[in-house]
Amino acid sequence: MFILKELRTEHGLKRSELARETGINANTLANYEKGTRQASYETLILLADYFNVTVDELLGREEKPDLPRAFGGDPARLNGEEQRVVADFRRLPSADKTRLKDYLTLLTERQTL
Repeated sequence: MFILKELRTEHGLKRSELARETGINANTLANYEKGTRQASYETLILLADYFNVTVDELLGREEKPDLPRAFGGDPARLNGEEQRVVADFRRLPSADKTRLKDYLTLLTERQTL
């Protein structure tokens, strides 16, 4: 899973602690983090609920309905630089995403002054 390790470390958890709290074997969690094993749907829900994220977020997916509105049109029409920015944004921890969105809001509001 794309962000399982990120979520675990953000919450200051060792793999063994997450294993104990969720009932998922620590080796299994390691395999999920490395991408060598796929979690069942039930396990995805368990982990998403534990970290208070959606299954899509756990899998590293962004919600697609917001993309066209956010980019003023078809997201497939992003240029290379815009695609790299989006890809970089998706890899950020959620706290950094919030900071970046706040900063972007500040910059865009400054331009309207």
